[in-house]
Amino acid sequence: MRTLNKNKQKMKYSIKGERKPIYEKDSDGNIIYYEDEEGNRIPIETGSYTSGWNVPVDFKGNIAMSGGEVETQEFGLNLADYEAILVLGKNTLPITETSLIWQNTEPRFNNDGTVDENSAEHKIVKINTS
Repeated sequence: MRTLNKNKQKMKYSIKGERKPIYEKDSDGNIIYYEDEEGNRIPIETGSYTSGWNVPVDFKGNIAMSGGEVETQEFGLNLADYEAILVLGKNTLPITETSLIWQNTEPRFNNDGTVDENSAEHKIVKINTS
């Protein structure tokens, strides 16, 4: 599928990366380190892992807002019937289900340098071919 350049806008995407260790932190949220025999600072791992996100990458695509309507409810918004559709050329990006998209904002990063997945505006939940 081909898309018109005039319909594309600059965005960023991030795909799930490899497993990353979770490090022990002090009461201020700073990573705790120990020094080895050579004086290198090494972070102390908790033994747990999280799947991190790769560094966000620039791309151009078209997001079409379509679907149902957003309703205000007693405890927030109902977004169940609302969806955005990302239109790209076939096999142009390695975007997969669970990828994150930043359309109008910049990605934020956590204190440890990892991508803050809550800063993404969109999350890919399904990939359809046309």
